[in-house]
Order: sequence, then C-alpha cells, then structure tokens
Amino acid sequence: MVCSEKQLFMRELRKRRRRRKIGLAVGVLVRITGIFCLALAIYGALDYIFAFQSKTRIVLDVAVGFGLLGLLASWLLDVLRLASRDMAIHLDKATGDPRRDLLSACELSSSQEDSRDDLSGFLLGQAIQRSIARLKMLSNAHVLPWPELRGVARTFGLHLLIAIIIICLDMGAPLTIGRRILFPQRDIPPYSPYTFMLEPASPHVLYGGNLELTVDIHGADVRDQVWCWTRSDGTVTRSACFQESPSRFVQRLERVTVPLEFCFATGKARSKWQSVRIDYQPEIAAVLALITPPAYTGLPVGEFLLGSEPLLVLPGSQIEMRVTSNRDLVFMDTLVTNKFQVNGEAANKSEVSMATTYAICKMTARTRDMVFCAMCGSGTD
Repeated sequence: MVCSEKQLFMRELRKRRRRRKIGLAVGVLVRITGIFCLALAIYGALDYIFAFQSKTRIVLDVAVGFGLLGLLASWLLDVLRLASRDMAIHLDKATGDPRRDLLSACELSSSQEDSRDDLSGFLLGQAIQRSIARLKMLSNAHVLPWPELRGVARTFGLHLLIAIIIICLDMGAPLTIGRRILFPQRDIPPYSPYTFMLEPASPHVLYGGNLELTVDIHGADVRDQVWCWTRSDGTVTRSACFQESPSRFVQRLERVTVPLEFCFATGKARSKWQSVRIDYQPEIAAVLALITPPAYTGLPVGEFLLGSEPLLVLPGSQIEMRVTSNRDLVFMDTLVTNKFQVNGEAANKSEVSMATTYAICKMTARTRDMVFCAMCGSGTD
C-alpha cells in the first residue's frame, strides 16, 4: 500500500515539474529573443557607423550566432536539470509551509526502505496521502514561474523598445543593413544617402587598352574625396578621381591586361563592385618595314614606319615586315595589294610563338606602289 502511494505522489509531483519546465523554457525563449533584438540593433548601428567589410561581417555573424546559441543552451540545460526535489522545495516555499511536508514526502517516496512495522507504515502512508492531497489542491499560480515570466517580459519589452528607437533614427537603413548582416558574403554596399550611376554600364576594354570610367553621385552633396578602387588577384588599390562637376567624377584605367573589378567610394559610401571585360582580340600597334633594294642599285637598307609615309619600293626589293601587336600572337596572315587590288597570291602565313608580341614576314615587291595589311590572332578569344 505504501509503495503505491509513493508512486502516486511522485507521479503527481513530476506532472507539476513538467509544467514548470515548460514555463521556464518559454521564459528562456522570450529572454533570448529580446537579447537577439538588442544585439541586432547594436550590430546594425555599428555597421551604419563603421561600414564593416564583408570579412568583418562574417566574423561578427559567427560570433553573435554562437554567443546566442551558447546562452540558449546554457539556460535550457538549467531548465532540464530541475529535479523533483527542487520542485518540492519550490512548492513548499510558494505555499509558505515551514514544515516542508512536500519535501519530506518527496524524500520518503524516493527512499527504497520500507517500514518494518505496521504502525510506522500506516503513519508513513497517511503523511504521503496528505501530501498528495496538497499537491492536487495547488493551482497553476504556484506551479508556473509567473514572477520569472513577468520579469522576462519586462526585459524583453525594454530590449525591443531600444531596438525600435535605433531603427527609427533612420527608417531607410534597416533594409540595407539587415541584408548586409543576413548575407555578409554578398556585395551589398553600406547604407548611405548617395546613389552611384556608373558609365559605361557594362565596361569592356581591348587588351592593353585604356578605359575611362565615369560616375554621377546623387542624393546629397559630395563633401569627401571620391576614390576609384580596383582589385585584381587579391590586390586592392585606390586612386583619386578627377572632378568634372559637383556630382560627376572620372577615372582612367590605363593599359588593362588582366581581369579586374572596380568601384567608386566617398567617405564610407561606395558603389557595387563591377567587372571589366577584356577583349582579347589583338590589335596591331606598329608595323616596321625593312627594305632591301635589288643588288644592282647599290642602295642601302631602308626603314619605314608604315602609316607615317607612303611605302615606295623598287620592283625586286626584299621587304621584311615586323608587325608589333598589343598582346601575344599565335598566327599572322599578310596581304599585299596594288592600288587596293589583290595582286596574285598575296597570302604569306607566318607562324609565331605564344611568347612574342611581334611577327616577321618576308616578301618580294612586284610593283612600286604597295599597300600592306595584316590580320593577327591570339590564343584567347
């Protein structure tokens, strides 16, 4: 009889312990939510002020995330460690029982020893029955952690109020800052009143050529120096821009030979990083003609830079064309014409290596007036 009463008491005590655990877990979730809102607001305010780089945001996201998870795990473990004895002590305090009957009943019910005489067993059974009756009379006000929940709710409201005040300082910032915090690896410029309009919208440049970049900055007066940032192969450099008007700035990229990205920045504001596409079709930079007249003339070898003067040669002269390109070549086709009319088989093909930017083509002049053309190809489309 006493054993069944012990089991009944412990079952009733565990029911109330389970309800209290649920209440304490709800309080933990509300508390961690309030801390999260406050941490997010402070994080956003710091990003608004300092405009964190992507790597810094990734580190902060990991630190804040693990910090909040650590707090949550620690508090939930405290809830899970609530034992039946702890529950009995709490209920005795909540009901103001100086005799601590519930704690005594809990300890007696947990004991494996049985009374050896009928009188002791009877008295023990009566004490446990009274404790069971007391447990059934207790309301949720004694079981659930209402004081703790009220304190957590006040703290949560305070944290939420602080977060709302910070957000209301600039209503346009939360969306941008929230995206920067949520997606730290993406190229999301810091929040600022400026709007950057870049020209050209899709920049591309011939290999080894120059590229002029222009930006119009609207939204507020530009008070700080405007910089053009470039990055390639992990190297980031910056150069000051030239100002054409109060809101228009220009920068020139010279001799672009490697893929790169660029952006414009002023203060803590900047545009998105944009890629420059390189056209790898080679371009003829210069053609030098070495003219060896026929031996009967006794004339010396002459040099002509094509494009600077007409190419006049005696029939039978040996012509060596040195074609310089803006990049490494794979092949070069030559075409010799007379008054822009194809003169016989005018295709001299000269194979050159990938390691050189010039090709040499030799031919014999058939007429006095010649026009020389060349088509070069590279190893990259």
